[in-house]
Amino acid sequence: MNKELVLKAAKLVDEKKVSDIVLLDVQNICTYSDYFLICTASNPVLLRACADNLVEKLMEEDNIMPLRIEGKNTNSWMLIDYGDLIVHIMSKEARDFYNLEGLWSDAKKVELGFLKQDKVNL
Repeated sequence: MNKELVLKAAKLVDEKKVSDIVLLDVQNICTYSDYFLICTASNPVLLRACADNLVEKLMEEDNIMPLRIEGKNTNSWMLIDYGDLIVHIMSKEARDFYNLEGLWSDAKKVELGFLKQDKVNL
């Protein structure tokens, strides 16, 4: 998955009004993925709507299907694995508990300026 599609994924989750969107560049510290996209959904309905929107639009518009989806039957965390990009949509409680940003603190945080002003720096 190229950088443009990674950024498109970030925009797609942003469309559903999730919060605290973070994109981590893990290329130099992770062997199984290049980017982690992490965001917080305020409720289980939003969590699933965000995941569905992402999967549907990337499939329809870019013909990209996830390798796997985990957590469809949970209310706290969904993981959508695109190989080079792993998307974590989490409840606030799950995000606090798993602390992925702390676990991957050596990762480079990618500035997602478009979330505020349509400006992206990669």
